[in-house]
Amino acid sequence: LYHPDTVERSLLHDGSGEEPGLKNPDGHWDVRPHANRIVHVDRSTLAQWQKFHGDDDQSAVSPAMVYSVNRSAESVLEKLASASRFGELEPMFSAGWHESSARREGRFVLEWGGP
Repeated sequence: LYHPDTVERSLLHDGSGEEPGLKNPDGHWDVRPHANRIVHVDRSTLAQWQKFHGDDDQSAVSPAMVYSVNRSAESVLEKLASASRFGELEPMFSAGWHESSARREGRFVLEWGGP
């Protein structure tokens, strides 16, 4: 949050309307209040943050804080934290064609107007 007034007004907000995000449509910081800007942090939240960061060496009671602007963002972070880590998927990569060397080797023929 970018202004303390946002916190005070969010504590009094009734929860109606869309949740504000980081910035408004004009590109300025969105300081509108909303009840869903208030995120209660407990041990479960801390464990989720630890899992999100993938920091198994960090204590579950003092992980690096995750920056979220509302409960919807917190929900997305929860889903990301429960997903497999990219490295666990054992991805395989290919460099694809190296066009210059493939042309020298005769793999590509430059020809206009034909298949």
